[in-house]
Amino acid sequence: MVRICSAFLLVISAFVLCSQASAQARELEYYQKLKQLKTFESKRQDVESLFEYLSSKDSLESGGSKTVYLEPKGANLDVYYSTGRCSEHHSKLGFDIAKDTVIGVHILFYEEIPYSSFDFDLRKFRRYQENDNNSIHYTNESLGIELIGGKDKVRSIEFSGSEELQEKYRCK
Repeated sequence: MVRICSAFLLVISAFVLCSQASAQARELEYYQKLKQLKTFESKRQDVESLFEYLSSKDSLESGGSKTVYLEPKGANLDVYYSTGRCSEHHSKLGFDIAKDTVIGVHILFYEEIPYSSFDFDLRKFRRYQENDNNSIHYTNESLGIELIGGKDKVRSIEFSGSEELQEKYRCK
């Protein structure tokens, strides 16, 4: 009986470890796909061709941008698109780029992933910790990337374009 229980626990443990490894591999694959996108250059069809998602929901257009919420398996993916050139939406908000051009991407992983799994050099990021929830942020404004997580693991990544690109395309 003890052997049966031990074998059962071993099988359950192996299943849990395999499912965690599988989830982490899938989420790292999402990151590799996100790296293919270029803010202020990639289009909505580029995003949709990279990701299989369970559902999609568009937000209302506001201030020169709109958000599309995608739900690929194991994550939430928010993609921010331009609503068109500044002259088209008659606003000083937003960016002077074609409609449906990616201006930012945010991915929230259901499972946290070790920072060491990514190719980020955290020495090149500014680190700060929130007081109210102990989240740790790593920000690199010249790359337009923010990582949010805990001490050793990342929970979400935001790509928003470098400061230089934002300034170049910002409506004036």
